[in-house]
Amino acid sequence: MKQYRSMDSFTSHYLPFTLLALVMFNMGFAQDKARPSDKKIEKLISKMSLEEKVHQLATQYPNANMRLGIPNLSANECLHGIKMDSATVFPQAIAMASTWDTELIERMGHTVAKESRSFGIHQCYTPMLAVVRDVRWGRTEESYGEDPYLVGKIGSSYIRGLQGMGAERFDENHIMATAKHFVADGEPMAGDNGAAHDISEYTLQNVHLYPFRMAIEEAEVGAIMPAHHLLNGIPCHANKHVMQTVLRDEWGWDGLVVSDNGDMRSLKQVFNYVPDYEHAAKKGLEAGIHQELALFQGWSDQRMFGDYLISAVNKKIVPVALVDDAVKHVLQAKFDYRSF
Repeated sequence: MKQYRSMDSFTSHYLPFTLLALVMFNMGFAQDKARPSDKKIEKLISKMSLEEKVHQLATQYPNANMRLGIPNLSANECLHGIKMDSATVFPQAIAMASTWDTELIERMGHTVAKESRSFGIHQCYTPMLAVVRDVRWGRTEESYGEDPYLVGKIGSSYIRGLQGMGAERFDENHIMATAKHFVADGEPMAGDNGAAHDISEYTLQNVHLYPFRMAIEEAEVGAIMPAHHLLNGIPCHANKHVMQTVLRDEWGWDGLVVSDNGDMRSLKQVFNYVPDYEHAAKKGLEAGIHQELALFQGWSDQRMFGDYLISAVNKKIVPVALVDDAVKHVLQAKFDYRSF
């Protein structure tokens, strides 16, 4: 009883101070978590017209804003070297994985990053973290094979080389990697690229999501690209389960999400998942897509994150807050490059 009375005495005398200390600590922690650029981003967004906001949501397309001093974020492919004339061409991805040499792959990533920067490229759509479970798939050579652990290790090593770690992350010698395709595109129906895939939650978590989680936890990958296909009946570009519940809520990742080529349009044109292109823009934003890649001929001026999105906002189909959130992530990526 003496001990309990002693503890009661301690609690009554010191608990208020302890709670105050905890509150102050948590306040400080919250302030530390806030990025220095947050207020600058909010200020920039407040000065933008709707058209200027939407303009930020294009990728591999000029997305600077000269009026507000916002630079362009230039992207390209670098599956095994930056896709530019005179750049170094390294062995294809499946050969990279065959080395089983993570240090070598990281060194290669550093070289690719420096060459990319020399061409004015800030972001690359790589690595491809598909776990190949059907050898009929025509993109096997882009992958690191069939083992989730090897895929994750090789992919994470390449990301660390491309992005840098610690104080070197996104400095003048590094770029942003984009892990793709999220998720489970290495086991398509009949081996057909982009075909639908139905899968158990167990296999999804322990096979196909595994390398992506490793890329986030071990390499702090800056961007992710969703996959072409239907996953359990829902297009990946509108799939809140994987794009929000898993990626954001469970894993706590808060990076940039870039659509795959033409897949925002596919929500209507291919999958008929939405009634029109304005709702395609809405579904993409709701799932957490921040930038749209649309490079097919004649499509660059008909992006979902273009006139259709502007129309959707004006018709109250899409709330401005969804657009602002996407713009915030794009501007944060630009600030991360220290280019402001």
